[in-house]
Amino acid sequence: MTASCRQILEACVTLSAQQDIAALRESFCRIMGEIVSARSVLMMGLDATGESLLPLASSPEPCVVPGFNVFESERNEHPVSIALRAQGLLTEPPEGQLLMASLREILFSGEPGARLVIIAAPSASGRAETIFFALTDAKGGLPAADAAELAVIFARFCDARGRSASSYLQMSDASTLLSRSLENADKERKRMRRTLPEALSGKLVGTSAPMRQLRDTIAKYGPVDLSILILGETGTGKELAARELHRLSDRSRGPFIAINMAALPETLAESEFFGHVKGAFTGAQASRAGYFASAHGGTLFLDEIGDMPLALQAKLLRVLQDKVFRPIGSDTEHRSDFRIIAATHRDLHDLMRRREFREDLFYRIGEARILIPPLRERSEDIAGLAAHFLNALAQQHGQAPKRLSEGAKELLASLPFAGNVRELQAMMTDAWLTAGEAGEIAPEHLPPMRDAVVTPAQVEFDAIPSGGLKAACEAFERKLLVSSFRAARGNTTQIAERLRLPRRTLVDKLKKYGIEKD
Repeated sequence: MTASCRQILEACVTLSAQQDIAALRESFCRIMGEIVSARSVLMMGLDATGESLLPLASSPEPCVVPGFNVFESERNEHPVSIALRAQGLLTEPPEGQLLMASLREILFSGEPGARLVIIAAPSASGRAETIFFALTDAKGGLPAADAAELAVIFARFCDARGRSASSYLQMSDASTLLSRSLENADKERKRMRRTLPEALSGKLVGTSAPMRQLRDTIAKYGPVDLSILILGETGTGKELAARELHRLSDRSRGPFIAINMAALPETLAESEFFGHVKGAFTGAQASRAGYFASAHGGTLFLDEIGDMPLALQAKLLRVLQDKVFRPIGSDTEHRSDFRIIAATHRDLHDLMRRREFREDLFYRIGEARILIPPLRERSEDIAGLAAHFLNALAQQHGQAPKRLSEGAKELLASLPFAGNVRELQAMMTDAWLTAGEAGEIAPEHLPPMRDAVVTPAQVEFDAIPSGGLKAACEAFERKLLVSSFRAARGNTTQIAERLRLPRRTLVDKLKKYGIEKD
C-alpha cells in the first residue's frame, strides 16, 4: 500500500478526536481525498429502510446531492443504481471499481479530465451500508485495489467510532435531558408551592385571613418530612388538615393510618399499635400487624394524642426514636419508616405540668406545629362553608342545590358554634332535610330558630292588663319581641323574617319597647 504509515496514523488520531458524527464523516472524506489523491470525495449511506441512498458528507466543498432509491434502475435506469447493481452492492460487498462519465456528471457536475471511482465499504455486519464516490485524476492516484482496501478499513473505523460517538451523544443527550427534567421538575415544584394554597381551598374552605394562613402553612409543611402537631378545638378539621399534609408529602402513595386515641381502650392500645404473633395471649388465634407495621412508608395520624396513656407514651417515644418495634409475643424486632402527625384539642403544656404527658414526647411529635382557628374567629367563612356542605348534600342525593337566604346567613353568623365546623355541617344536613322541596334555606329551617324562637301561642302572661285590649296587645307584642330577640341573639333580619315584618317596622318596635342587646 502506497499510503504511508504516518498518513494512516495521523488519520486515526484525527478521527479519534471527533465525537460529533457529522464532523467524523467530514474528516473521513477529507482524509480519504488526501490519501487517494482525489479532487472530491462524497460519502453516501443507506437509510433505515435499506432502499434509499442519502448523502452523508463530502470534501473539500459541500456537495448537494439528493437522496435516491437504489431500486429505481428497474424503472428508469438511474446511473447510480446501474453502478451499484453492477458491483453487487445491493447484496454483498463489492470488488473492483466502475468508471462512469454519466454518474460523474450527476455527482460532480461533470468535471473534465477526471475519473470516478465507486467504492463500497461494508460495515461490521458485512453489508455495504456506506458508498464512497471519489473523483480522481484520469492518470495517477491510488490504485483501485488500495483505494478499496483503505475505504473498507476507514469505513469500519468510522463505523466503530460512529457507534462510540453515537453512544457518547446518547449519554450526553440523556444527561442533558435529565438536567432539563430536573430543572423543569424544580420549576414545577416551585409553581406548585405557589399554587398549592389555592388548590387547598377546595377542601380547606374559607377566604378569611386565618384560613389563608392555614393553607400556606400546610403547603409549606406538607413536603417536609417532619413530625407535625396539629392543635385546635374539637370539630375544627384537624384530621382533614392531616390528610392534606400526607397528600402533599413524598409519602402520599403510602398508607394514611388514622387512630383516635380517645376511642381506643387502654387495655388494647399496645396490641393495636405493636401487633402480636399467634398465641401471644389468650384469644390471639392468628398473628396480626399493628399500626406501626401498617403505616410503613406512609403516615401515622394520632388524633387526640393528649388522651394517650403514659405507659404507651414511653413505648411510642422509643419507636419514634429508633424506628423499630417488637410485636407482642415476638423475639424479632421489625423496622417501620413512617411520618407521625398528631393532633389534640387539649392543652399539652398543662398536661405536662400535671405529669400526664411526657415532655420528651411532646418535642418529638411537635417538630412543627399548626394551629387551626375555631369557627367563631372566622365568622366570614361560615356562609361559604354552609354553601359548601349544601352543595355536597345535593351532589350526594342527586338533587338541585339549595341556597341560603340572607336571614339564614345572618343567623348563622351570630351563632357561637362551640362544635365548630362539625356542628355547622350537622346543622346544614338538618336544615337541608327540613327544607324539603324548598330551594332556599330560611331561618325557620335552622335548628336554632326551630328550637328556640317563641311562637305567639307560646307567649304567656298572667292577666289582661288594666289598660284594656290595646294594652294587652302591646304587652303580648313586647313579650314576643323579647323572646324572639333573645332566640335570634339580636339579629333583626332573622326576627323580621320569622315574624314576617318589614325590618324597618321591627326596628321601630324594638326602639318603642326599649329592647336592645345587653
